[in-house]
Amino acid sequence: MSHPAIDLHYRPRSYFWAADLNVQLSSDIKGAERKRMYEEAVESGFPVLPALLQPKLDEADRNAWGRCHPSFMGGEYLPDREERQVEIARIVIDSTTQDVTCVYAKETEAGIEYEVVDEYDGGTLSGSATRTSTQPITLGELVDFFLGAWKLIDCIDSNFGEVQRRIDESWGTLELGGRNFIQKLAPSCHVWYSYQMTTGRQESRDLNSR
Repeated sequence: MSHPAIDLHYRPRSYFWAADLNVQLSSDIKGAERKRMYEEAVESGFPVLPALLQPKLDEADRNAWGRCHPSFMGGEYLPDREERQVEIARIVIDSTTQDVTCVYAKETEAGIEYEVVDEYDGGTLSGSATRTSTQPITLGELVDFFLGAWKLIDCIDSNFGEVQRRIDESWGTLELGGRNFIQKLAPSCHVWYSYQMTTGRQESRDLNSR
């Protein structure tokens, strides 16, 4: 399986440029299925349905959307973002309800506040879910924070079981740092794969060591 090259030392200049310019991003959309449909429509040059553009749905629309299929509920129950708070990372589990876990970043006078959020009022989180920085963190720091607060392997095992995890390479998708990086990841061997964007050199991290 091929993997795109990514640089874990990459540090974005800002998380908030789109908010500053009043530009809507697909990461503004809570729902995983609506987000996917929006991105596919934009990529294909098709008109985008108004319902896909809404960052969140009201309760009636959310219930109606969920009746299409349980997976359509994925992401729709994430916490609302506060003012000057944006989504910078998400993991979507390819389960029946397509559960979504995210990292939000909020601009403050002192710097940036980060928070890992799930769709269960923090019920799937087990580590420190908040941190701060004076500048945007690197992709590597983002990964460490995200997977330190939310145990990816435990979540996969609870949805699919350990045996299925070891043979199945399509349990979900990952998006990091607002960098248009969405990739199906292989959880087999508990390894985090990455590639340097500039050199293509392979790196790996053992998730068991976290």
